[in-house]
Amino acid sequence: MAKADPTFPDVFTLAQVEKEGMTKFQAARRVRSGHWRRLGRGIYCLQSTWDSAHHSQRHLLLAQAACLGGPEGRCLSHASAAAWHDLPVPFGGTDVWVTGAPNEGTHYRAGIRVLAAPLPAEDFASYGGIRVTTIPRTVADCLRHLELADAISVGDAAVRRDLTLRRDIDRVFDRCAGWPFVERGRQLMGLLDGRRETALESASFVEMYRSRIPLPEPQVRIFDGSRIIARGDFWWKKYAVLGEADGLVKYGVGTDDDLTESRRALVKEKRREDRLRELGIHVVRWGFAELKKAGWAAWLRRELERGDPSRFRGRTASTPFR
Repeated sequence: MAKADPTFPDVFTLAQVEKEGMTKFQAARRVRSGHWRRLGRGIYCLQSTWDSAHHSQRHLLLAQAACLGGPEGRCLSHASAAAWHDLPVPFGGTDVWVTGAPNEGTHYRAGIRVLAAPLPAEDFASYGGIRVTTIPRTVADCLRHLELADAISVGDAAVRRDLTLRRDIDRVFDRCAGWPFVERGRQLMGLLDGRRETALESASFVEMYRSRIPLPEPQVRIFDGSRIIARGDFWWKKYAVLGEADGLVKYGVGTDDDLTESRRALVKEKRREDRLRELGIHVVRWGFAELKKAGWAAWLRRELERGDPSRFRGRTASTPFR
């Protein structure tokens, strides 16, 4: 009976393989047989680990490989550190981001972005041999370098998780004074709002901001007398319009959820929307697919004009700013 392989971390090196008494030829045979997957020169994961991983988990596997397979001192940062901290990662995928020692130099190769920068001890932590920037440093780096919607999505999610984070991010910017794009990062800090609960809500806000659409208030509670009817994603008081950024997946449509439960969720949501309309509110909905369309902003403007604040007979209550 063949001896079972040793237990390795999710991402492991040839040095770890050899330390367990296996040879590089055995490692190569496991790659050829499809049992292991090569992530880089002398860097592996189990093929089953790769197959069962969703896009952000695969990104993390590749990011760990970039750290283990590169010069000493590399650290997961930017979008890769965001993935490690379970913050939003661009849905369409992104390059691996690592911060290296200043003597490594900034460069880009084969889907890996290496930024050379100092890493004070307070800006990173080590997890099983992998160095990762802290959440404050991660958010600051994302605000400096990522595309606007991705940067705001990361920042919103982080601020929602930790009410004291803004102060800590400011301290990172103070330490990074004079670095590229620090002023951009400080300016974007003013756009963060932890009341936005999903990456779709954050991306929707960015598109409104870019398109000069009147900015709504997030997560407003709608009442009929003393009874709460809903808590909506976006509320435009001037127009009595409630925007819901969710899409059908929220209700189990397009997933493997039980069909009966999906139908129940849709019926419940329809009744909620009917009550909102009875209060004189115009309700609009969109998902990622609609947001990505070229005419989304023009569509939203038309929908806002359909609202009629004179018909609104309910009341609202704000969610405290975060």
